[in-house]
Amino acid sequence: LRSLPPPVFETGSLTELAAGSNHIAALPEEIGLCNRLAILGLSGNALAALPPSIGQCSALRTLRLSDNRLTALPDSLGGCASLTELYVSRNDLRALPAAVGCCPLVTVAATNNALTGLPDGLCAGLGGSLSSLSLSDNRMATLPEDIGQLRRLVTLNLNGNRLTALPASFARLGQLVTLGLGANRIASLPADLSGLTQLRTLQLGENRLSLLPSSLGACLELEDLGLAQNVLLSLPPAACRLPRLRSLVLAQAKFTALPAEAGSLSTLLQLEVSGSKLQSLPDSLCDLACLRSLRASDCRLAALPEGLGR
Repeated sequence: LRSLPPPVFETGSLTELAAGSNHIAALPEEIGLCNRLAILGLSGNALAALPPSIGQCSALRTLRLSDNRLTALPDSLGGCASLTELYVSRNDLRALPAAVGCCPLVTVAATNNALTGLPDGLCAGLGGSLSSLSLSDNRMATLPEDIGQLRRLVTLNLNGNRLTALPASFARLGQLVTLGLGANRIASLPADLSGLTQLRTLQLGENRLSLLPSSLGACLELEDLGLAQNVLLSLPPAACRLPRLRSLVLAQAKFTALPAEAGSLSTLLQLEVSGSKLQSLPDSLCDLACLRSLRASDCRLAALPEGLGR
């Protein structure tokens, strides 16, 4: 398909249109006549823009536009009063319109674009609805100070951006379960992370962290902690006080020893130290009865503790 004829939309009875993986370059203005359209799937086409009339699709719940050529979304999209899912990954978007903060969005996926930030007021507008926000592989250098208003956020993926720091309001994301911050330029974290009481996965690999805040130890639900390729001088004591930790990734760590307190991670299943400068592992690791995977390729260990794995 290279186009969608206007008569398709003029009946007003259409509730779903799935026309992904075609060669459609434009949508007709008549799309606005579809006041019953709930699902519009146009991923994998050649769309460079959307007609403003799409904002008249008041019943639209799901909009799939990934893998197109979009450089902007119309402000009129804020008129889609039922829109809960927006998928616009792998386009060339420079920004998201602030107007989408008027939609009851639950899921936004806008990975692999050219986004440099989030518009003012977006977090406040979506604070009561947004559950999943995926913005990996963009060009974001900062986050808005009011990101803490996303009080229903469960999943936040910001891997592969240009972030150097996080706003203090991060501590208010009390429902957050999964946080991806890998492959950024983050040199420090907010001092208070104690509000992240539901956090289970924290990816911090490939950053510039030299320290972790002691408040990390208050994230008692944390199960997966990724710290690979940072500049940490040691494994912080806070990381040894996580009662549910199952996976600890320290690949390419710069420090030469683990503290004996690492042996208190009684639920640890996987320890990754490949490519690190570790010269020894503490005997206390022999107390890790749950440990099933030790990855130590290409490192400087002369020996493993006797009794490890018994």
